[in-house]
Amino acid sequence: CSVALMVGLACGASNVMISGSLNTPETAYANGLRYLEENAFAKARASFQRAQSLDSDYAAAYEGLSRTAHADGKTNEAIRHIQIAKIKDSGYAPAWIFTGVLYNSVNRSAAAIVEFQEALIRDKDELWSVTTYYQMALTYEKMDRTEDAYNSLGEVLKRDTLHMAARAGQERLKDQLPPGFFSPFRH
Repeated sequence: CSVALMVGLACGASNVMISGSLNTPETAYANGLRYLEENAFAKARASFQRAQSLDSDYAAAYEGLSRTAHADGKTNEAIRHIQIAKIKDSGYAPAWIFTGVLYNSVNRSAAAIVEFQEALIRDKDELWSVTTYYQMALTYEKMDRTEDAYNSLGEVLKRDTLHMAARAGQERLKDQLPPGFFSPFRH
């Protein structure tokens, strides 16, 4: 899993609060994401820890610590942090999405799909549905479940018609679909 992918799963809009102060957990989290993108893991970790110290219940801080640990090759630490994020805010969809990413990184695709499905259930406002369906599609493709991958990419495109990676993925998968897949009488 690349750092760019992990950074792309950043904090949701429903969890970001803007204040007049720059000394907020959200600011520290945003700094951590920036450092993570730059592969400055020590600085990222320090920023996420700062977010955690400013608000010990801020799930995104633990999710950021999990991303940093994972990027730094510390899978057990990443798992511990992401579990805490889920405990702090069970409705925080990025924690469920990143758990799926973690499962994918250790070749546990079926468990990853369960986490992505859970993220969709918890994401009531569908703020993370594009990311979730895209991750599901990648996982289904890895599992050789071409039809499910194609359909998940279709869900991405329903929500973001300009998602070029989803378009390219559907185009790539078209030739692998079974005969009659596009038949109107299929369902």
